[in-house]
Amino acid sequence: ILNTELEEAYKKGKEHFSKLDKLSPSLLLNGTSNYVKHQWGEGLIFLWTSVEQVVNIIWTKEIIKNEIENDAVIEGRSKFLKDFRTWTTSTKIELLYQKGFLKTDQYKLLNKARKSRNDFVHNGKELTKENVKCALDGLFKLISLVISSYQNPDLLNDTLETIYKNQRGD
Repeated sequence: ILNTELEEAYKKGKEHFSKLDKLSPSLLLNGTSNYVKHQWGEGLIFLWTSVEQVVNIIWTKEIIKNEIENDAVIEGRSKFLKDFRTWTTSTKIELLYQKGFLKTDQYKLLNKARKSRNDFVHNGKELTKENVKCALDGLFKLISLVISSYQNPDLLNDTLETIYKNQRGD
């Protein structure tokens, strides 16, 4: 890797992360690193946690702020929309889909990843590469949507391809 390539990658990453203020770079890195090393359980947990963070970024920006600014007359509404017990990640994903922030393909990936994560955590169901790949793909599609103002879910496909190429034993 040339120094100029590293500098360019850093600039691009810094620009992207500036639009993702509540996304933990270490969780994202741990998720992708565990995926590359075929550590499916760890990879899925870190990747799904990152998915939840990005969903919360979208939720805060597009639902809470927009809805509250447009309807400040209903007492307690802001508190209600911020209540994570009422608005689970799966519920937020559903509403973001209904409002057009997510397309069907992204919804399907996130739904498969969520179901795999729940089956793994709650029932000890064995994970496969495909289960974790849904979380990885869903996460990078979400990030792409945020950094492209919801225009391009494939913006980071080159990054995904690099991750796939660097898997152990593949």
